Amino acid sequence: MRRTALYNNQRHDMDDVDPQLFLDEALVPNYPDLRGATWSERTEGNETIFEYFKRAGQKGDSLVG
Repeated sequence: MRRTALYNNQRHDMDDVDPQLFLDEALVPNYPDLRGATWSERTEGNETIFEYFKRAGQKGDSLVG
């Protein structure tokens, strides 16, 4: 089954990566506003889609180091 990340109407192949890891390692570097985002999962035919989103007013996690 194909796994796809969806954000802002753009699709990204996920392979067999955990959705949180994909968010942190692949999406956040390109879309910093997604830090702390959540996702929903749905299946359409032969594809599992992980749709990433932030709720209105939701803040990202701050990086403290």
